[in-house]
Amino acid sequence: MTAARGPTWVAPITYWSTAAAIVVWLLVLIAWRDLPPAPAPATAPASAFSAERAWPVLSHLADSIGYRVAGTPGADSAAAYLLRRLRATPGVEVVVQDATGAWRRAGHPLATAYAVRNVLVRIPGRERTAVLLSAHYDSPPESVGAADDGVAVAALVEVVRALARGPRLRHTIIVNFDDAEEQGLVGAHAFTHHPWARDVRGFVNLESAGPHGRAVLFQSGPGNPWLVDAYARAVPYPFGTVTAQDIFQSGAIPSDTDFRIYRDYGALRGLDIALFEGGWAYHTQRDRTWNVSHGTMQQVGANALALARGLADGELPGDVSAEPAVYYDLLGLVMVHYPASTARWLAVAALLLGALALALARRRHRLRLRDVVLALLFGVMSLAGALATALILSVIPAYVLGRPMAWFAHPGAATAAFALAALAPMLLVARGLGWLLERRGVDAGPRGAAALGGALVLWMALLAALTIAGIGSAYLALWWVAGIAVAVALAALLPDERWWIPALAGALPAALLTLSLVVMLVRLFVPVFGRLPLAIAPDLVLAALVAIPAALLSLVLLPGAMRAGALGWSSAVALGVAVVALGAGLALPRYTPAHPQRLTIVHAQTAGDSAGTLRVVGEDFATPRAALAAVPAMRPASGDPRPLAFEMPAGPTRFPAPTVARLTSGASVALANPTGASAPGADSAGARRDESTAAPRALALRITAPGAYRLRLHLPRARVAAWSLPLPLPSPAMGDDLRADFAAPPDTGWVLDLRVRGAAPLPVRVDALRAVMTHDAAALERELPPWADSHVIVVNSAEVER
Repeated sequence: MTAARGPTWVAPITYWSTAAAIVVWLLVLIAWRDLPPAPAPATAPASAFSAERAWPVLSHLADSIGYRVAGTPGADSAAAYLLRRLRATPGVEVVVQDATGAWRRAGHPLATAYAVRNVLVRIPGRERTAVLLSAHYDSPPESVGAADDGVAVAALVEVVRALARGPRLRHTIIVNFDDAEEQGLVGAHAFTHHPWARDVRGFVNLESAGPHGRAVLFQSGPGNPWLVDAYARAVPYPFGTVTAQDIFQSGAIPSDTDFRIYRDYGALRGLDIALFEGGWAYHTQRDRTWNVSHGTMQQVGANALALARGLADGELPGDVSAEPAVYYDLLGLVMVHYPASTARWLAVAALLLGALALALARRRHRLRLRDVVLALLFGVMSLAGALATALILSVIPAYVLGRPMAWFAHPGAATAAFALAALAPMLLVARGLGWLLERRGVDAGPRGAAALGGALVLWMALLAALTIAGIGSAYLALWWVAGIAVAVALAALLPDERWWIPALAGALPAALLTLSLVVMLVRLFVPVFGRLPLAIAPDLVLAALVAIPAALLSLVLLPGAMRAGALGWSSAVALGVAVVALGAGLALPRYTPAHPQRLTIVHAQTAGDSAGTLRVVGEDFATPRAALAAVPAMRPASGDPRPLAFEMPAGPTRFPAPTVARLTSGASVALANPTGASAPGADSAGARRDESTAAPRALALRITAPGAYRLRLHLPRARVAAWSLPLPLPSPAMGDDLRADFAAPPDTGWVLDLRVRGAAPLPVRVDALRAVMTHDAAALERELPPWADSHVIVVNSAEVER
């Protein structure tokens, strides 16, 4: 007689319900971690940070002044307001830095000249060596910049007040409220040439790519672990991960901050801290005070104040180490951090722990080496299958149904879909592994232990590879190796029916860190896809972004799933739920007013033409065709089957074209004084001469466009032998078009001294960019749907020969 067996579904339902409950509770913990603190009232102690005291500064900048584009009256009003406010604070020194200069990013052909106004504050310490705090007060042309960077500016004004009311610190504190960050980081570049910059030994840059949540530490150094150590010791609300630094410095995020300038041109070492949640509002009309919480202001300001005091009252060794730091927070309660050398030793220790756990399991006859190798091979197959399945699922809406980015306004459904799609093939592969091990005479308990051993070896290989490559994100693999090693040891010591429960618990810290990272990456990248016109549908990128960590996390679930059984049905259910979740996402709108499609409207006119052109450019993968459905006159500007640019005839802009006047022959005017005063040595600054030709002729030009926030100059590269910008000419290999921009040009004009080859007239094209509204652009905006967010740029061009 055969003994009666229990219901087939009891064990798998119990197992997967338990696993789902654990994941939900981990997500709840992550959501709690991400909540900003309660704002301190205006009655808080004078030496403390109060969001309520800082809020009027933000309101005045973003609500009363509004647009603060560098080179416009709004930016001038912001600088004047900051000067009045800061000079009313006793015990601080406030100065204005009016500066001109030029810079070019390494390997980039575009040179950017500038005329900026920075507002600088110095709070003297007992020593002259200084800590720099930095935030930019200008806004982009697209928004009033409440979060970007109004929150940081308002916070630093309150930080200055609190520092002035507190005890005198050991080191001096300098604050740079810099101009024109949005036009090429040029305000920070100007500060690196200020005399105060020579005293700086470390800096803290505050930025924003979204109005919500907590500001994250996402760049440090370069090297110098003492900076992260100071952050970890000082701030009350730690939040950050070195993975964000790995991603940002890879160039995957289409943004940059003043951190680059302070690091690369000021030779300074510091910390880059930014808001990022709710990135749909970044550089849109949604970046306003109603979209920023007082708690977010409190977290930014309280951390900045504590960090300033911690740095200024501690050691400031400066650039003393090239060794990078590894750092990550645990539920926002503590920041774990250590130098890269320590990370290597920790990796070695974890690898030894893993090897010892495998040896113990083998010694107690709970594992056989060949079974572990087999499980490892199946594990690699399952990871490949997970990624392939998620990518295939993403292709269906993106290319088959023609609905790319359908999840843009509601990424939760797509995230769950891609995670479950990754799990489905892993369960099938685990079923095949279990069947093969069973055929080899391996009992149920050892089959799960073998799968766990294979997962351990896979994570050990990943830890070793990341550590050798010097990637800080190896800390995730470190936690997984340690957790699974404990699980394998328990599998060797505990009875078959007991070991998997504590083994699952041993993996919880690694699971928490992994889920935290996945949540952060989804919150970061989904809004970024709205301003990133990729060559492939972002669906594939999101699928990979979710599937890879989800698959790696699922490795620890497979041993228990093998024991619970019904792997085939579990796989089918996972895939079915993934399809349903993705289908539900397709039924929802791609864009909403809170998650808009970004559009740039360019009203352009060339001097001599009686009419202009309206051009609409989309900023993401999805074409703006649907947004322009009410404007049938708009036609694709190219033959691209997925056009991102549309245009139509329009009336004149009613703004003047830039003028290009030739000054007295032989005039030598350096950029150092763009208003026209003579400056010595202009001919030699950055000049490159072609001695194989006749001596180039001198040509001095004054380019004028009152009200423009940017001038863009185009010259034939082959004709220009030298210019007065303090930069070398770009290599001819960088293209035939010699380009130079002037950010925030004075209304008196931009004077440029050239050395030109040949006697023929030099073709000159100048574009003047203005952040203003025209009648035609306003009429077009009224026809756009509420889920489209547009900004208008007026471009007047002049083409002359001089």
